[in-house]
Amino acid sequence: MRLLRLVAPLLSLALASLASAQSSFTLRNLNNAAPGNLLWSLATGGGTIVTVGQPGRILTSTDGLSWVPRVSGTTEWLVAVAYGAGQFVIVGESGRVLRSPDGITWTPATGVGTTTRLNGVLYAGGRWIAVGESGIILTSADANTWAPVASPVSNRWLHGIAYGAGTYCVVGQSGTILTSPDARTWTVRNSTTTRNLEVVTFMNNYFTAVGEAGECLFAYAPGGAPSWINLPPYKPQTTANLRAVASVNGSIVAVTDDGVAYSTPNVCNLWNRIPIPGNPFLNAVGFSQDTFVLIGIGERILQSEAIYHGRLGNLSTRGSVGAGANTLIAGVVVRGTQPKRMLIRAAGPSLTQFGVTGALDRPELTLFDATGALVATNTGWSTAANAAQVPAAALASGAFAFSSGSADSALLVSLAPGNYTAQVNGAGGTSGVTLIETYDLENPATMQSRLVNISSRGLVGAGQNIIIPGVAINGSSARLLLVRAVGPSLGQFGVAGTIANPQITVTRAQGSSNVLVATNDDWNTQNSSTVFTAADVREYTSRAAAFALLENSRDAALILSTSTNVNYTIQVSGVGGDTGVALVEVYDVTDL
Repeated sequence: MRLLRLVAPLLSLALASLASAQSSFTLRNLNNAAPGNLLWSLATGGGTIVTVGQPGRILTSTDGLSWVPRVSGTTEWLVAVAYGAGQFVIVGESGRVLRSPDGITWTPATGVGTTTRLNGVLYAGGRWIAVGESGIILTSADANTWAPVASPVSNRWLHGIAYGAGTYCVVGQSGTILTSPDARTWTVRNSTTTRNLEVVTFMNNYFTAVGEAGECLFAYAPGGAPSWINLPPYKPQTTANLRAVASVNGSIVAVTDDGVAYSTPNVCNLWNRIPIPGNPFLNAVGFSQDTFVLIGIGERILQSEAIYHGRLGNLSTRGSVGAGANTLIAGVVVRGTQPKRMLIRAAGPSLTQFGVTGALDRPELTLFDATGALVATNTGWSTAANAAQVPAAALASGAFAFSSGSADSALLVSLAPGNYTAQVNGAGGTSGVTLIETYDLENPATMQSRLVNISSRGLVGAGQNIIIPGVAINGSSARLLLVRAVGPSLGQFGVAGTIANPQITVTRAQGSSNVLVATNDDWNTQNSSTVFTAADVREYTSRAAAFALLENSRDAALILSTSTNVNYTIQVSGVGGDTGVALVEVYDVTDL
């Protein structure tokens, strides 16, 4: 257990000061709010937020703080609003459709052709689509003239609409789910539920649908979302009706009609309960001005703190450094437009305070760019030219402190976008256990470049001499990670002595214990407890521009849906005590 716990303390300080931005919401009071008025929907476009409701209510804001009522020209219920192609579109009672270029001045559409209530509207794939009562589905090129398309459900209402991975998805009454590749021809899907579904959203190649009595379903969008996942562990723990769901930056938020919000960092993950002041009836949630906005009864509007992209902030890998080619190597890939400030360390002597025996006496840390050119090197952190700045950088990143004058090594560098390799050797040909760490020092809220891949290569030994990376997810939202332990497939690159059968075990810190999160032996055979398949591994490998694993190889790989503010430890060992060189890689594939 000591080995499992070694990496986690080194990450915990980096995460302790990062509060989830979904942890609290601020009430935005409206001077003109009416207690009985219910807001139904909101949308953002052109720097303006529009929310709509009953009776004929339209409110706009440019910051989420101050809201101004607008003239709708009707007292009918306005049920949904969307933005696309340079205009806002509202739909509602009696087939009402309103259009506006700015959210201020509204004009009725001239060719709707129905008096049926419309419950949802969306612009995607170059067209507008609206759905409503009695299974009605309308499409339009300009939101002014609409035409009906054949609906396979004429006796059920439709409400939520989403689009992703080339698929349109509509949900509604009694578990109805329809999908279409073109918004014209629709297929009924088996949702495995008869509960009403209110809203659907798209994130990370998955649709998420929520509805009656806490119902929550997921489906993989590519291929038309034919199969829906309906598993209790992945539902919010509530029997209230989930009225709305929204997703952004690796986070999903759902709201209920008993005044509670729930958030999850990713598809098929645990949900966190977020109490809302006053427990109002909440009817919709959206994302605008870098915040989640909740709306509901009494024209109540609540706004979260700023949400920004999470990041792959740190990889710390413990392993053995030996003679010759048995070095410990960390790879760093930076993508973006600006240089990234990073702290890279090789800990040896300082590991003894954690009970590590056989620590490397004098680690030598060397950084190379993609061409193999030397970027920087250090042996003994206090000998670096910028040594005076290293302790502050370590404190800011949450790294444990090196003692003054220790033989541990550190590089504080600014790296232009590109690929880099950090290598740890023992000075004078010495060997021993070391910990190589890579820290992103930039503020996630303002960074212009990010780490998309961090990796390490080393010798996987028997027993306790395995490779143990630790991963920190910094920021206010979670990430989707591709984790690989490559052995056999390294042979195609001329790497000798590779491990024949590596396996991955991922745990997360929970109090004083480590809880199993995911495991994989052979990448072609994914554990049945995860929703991700070998096809997903293959797809995200391609999207991440990683080299392909040999189809019949015994390399290990899995996709990890992370939580926020949690430490993850990755053990890479050999099946049956197998040993050899392995490459351990972590790719951030959230936005790919």
